[in-house]
Amino acid sequence: MWSLNTKQGYLVNFDLYQGINPCGNKNYDTLFGKAASPLVLMLDELHVKNVGYNIHVDNLFTGSNLFAYLRYLGYEAVGTIRDNRLPKPYHLEDKKQFAKRQRGASQYILEKSDGILFVKWMDNSVVTMASTGPGVSPFGTVKRSEREAKYCSQSTKLYCSV
Repeated sequence: MWSLNTKQGYLVNFDLYQGINPCGNKNYDTLFGKAASPLVLMLDELHVKNVGYNIHVDNLFTGSNLFAYLRYLGYEAVGTIRDNRLPKPYHLEDKKQFAKRQRGASQYILEKSDGILFVKWMDNSVVTMASTGPGVSPFGTVKRSEREAKYCSQSTKLYCSV
């Protein structure tokens, strides 16, 4: 079940996955992938453009083509992204190498042509995100519990957005 919801939880549009969508768009399948294609179709059905909606997705959907297209339509998008979907010339540090860093370590790259920000940081594991809206600043300090410690005791810089 794919769904578009407001931040209050109201259902705006949905699509029940049935394998092949008879109303599907082959061009969208090619450009954005079969997982993200239903999202773009649902947005097309809204018939509302440039209203400043924010779209939050997980790594099944996130890709440079989709985020660039959503930005073109006037939507902001944020989502986790798989490392193999990062644009080739803009590679962040390899996930295995980055995992050796201390919690709170981060790096980012802005793809200026499409306005997509790619961020990687170390939390309990490596997290990689893409965004066409929120940025990487300000950084803040928060108390987090460590696996080895029983109580919150260590302050760590973590990714925050405004």
